[in-house]
Amino acid sequence: MSERSARFARVSKIRSGERARRPVLARVKLNLCLHITGRRPDGLHALDGVVAFAGIGDRVEIRCRPSGIRLDLEPGAPFAASVPAGESNLAWRAAARLLERAEPCAGAEIRLLKRIPVGAGLGGGSADAAAVLDALRRSWVPSMDDRELAALAFELGADIPVCLHGRPARVRGAGERVDELHLPPFWCAVVWPGSKVSTSEAYGVFAQTGAAGPGLPRMPDRFRDPMSLSAWLRQCRNDLADAARRLAPGLDAVREALLGAGAMHALMTGAGSAHWGMFHDEGSARRAVAQIRTERPDWWCKAAHVAGDGPLRWRGARHPAPGIESGGKPGDPGREEREEDREQWQK
Repeated sequence: MSERSARFARVSKIRSGERARRPVLARVKLNLCLHITGRRPDGLHALDGVVAFAGIGDRVEIRCRPSGIRLDLEPGAPFAASVPAGESNLAWRAAARLLERAEPCAGAEIRLLKRIPVGAGLGGGSADAAAVLDALRRSWVPSMDDRELAALAFELGADIPVCLHGRPARVRGAGERVDELHLPPFWCAVVWPGSKVSTSEAYGVFAQTGAAGPGLPRMPDRFRDPMSLSAWLRQCRNDLADAARRLAPGLDAVREALLGAGAMHALMTGAGSAHWGMFHDEGSARRAVAQIRTERPDWWCKAAHVAGDGPLRWRGARHPAPGIESGGKPGDPGREEREEDREQWQK
């Protein structure tokens, strides 16, 4: 098939609706540790940290169309009111940047179910943008390689390259250097107390009050299990934690709640204010969520599975979301949350 014929075939598929895409899970980003090691000549902070992804997130549906970009927010989503629907949305900007390199007939329709808190350090906007870049690259610019796409992602935001990677990784530079890691899967609880922290403000406070430190401690060749990972992570830190506490007092209570509910290890993610706690298994993670919800009903709290596989795709209502298992007896503290999660996925 000639190039002209191939181009005509792609356009015909768009116009006939054959290129409609299923929704994608834009997974929550968890900074398992975040060390700030200095300041680069370009003014950005030099980082060294480990990132993993939880099996919960926003649902992003991308549908190609002949021209233009449209982004709609699901009105009933928990955090739909917290993000813009227009050109200032990071997912919209990601589509616009990529479509600059596409054929003139390219366009996209994006529908976003916003389930992840904004300003929590969970990378929701970056994950949404990464999902859009991944889908539209494969649809419209298949010749663009991963390195070129990652460079474009970094221009849009420092967290987008690792979200595009979508698997456990060591992140260095200012976020542009992403190296894959093989971590053991584990269950966690993610807690957001409702306070928003601006990433730029947190880095600003750190620049005034913090001090750069060493990079990550020596990492073993292989982590045997979550307990060995937890032991190594106790040697690490999140250098933005003190800055976040200055901007949002009371964050120590979140970590204390996770540890009090049985977490092996707990730490703030990103610039905050959300925290994650690592647990031995699903049951202990869900019991912790039930306990924290009872004690602090005003906090957002979810149990999630953290796996080392690739980006998770939504497979339709017949299949539960990744990390959401069926079952549960009456009185099971995890049953209500499992049902709630399945309902969200089946919308």
